[in-house]
Amino acid sequence: MSAAQDAARLVSLAVAHNDATETLLERTIAGTASPWDARAVTAAFDAMDATRHALKIAHFPDARAVFVDLGRVIVEHRDGVESPIVV
Repeated sequence: MSAAQDAARLVSLAVAHNDATETLLERTIAGTASPWDARAVTAAFDAMDATRHALKIAHFPDARAVFVDLGRVIVEHRDGVESPIVV
C-alpha cells in the first residue's frame, strides 16, 4: 500500500469513527440510547482518537495537530495554517 493510500484509509477511518461517535451521542442526548450505546460511544471515540494519532505520526509528523470534524480531517501546521482533507 502506498503512503497516499494509507493516508486516505486513515482519513476515512477517522471520519467514520467520528461520525459514529456523533450519532451515538445524539441518541444519548435524545434519550433513545441503550445501555450498550454508552460503551459504543467510548469505543468509537477511542478508535477515532487512535486513528487520528496514527495519521499524524505517519503522514503529518511536523503538524501541530490533526483534528476530525464534520466529515473531514483538518491538519493544523506549525505556522497556524489549517489544511482540510475532505473524504
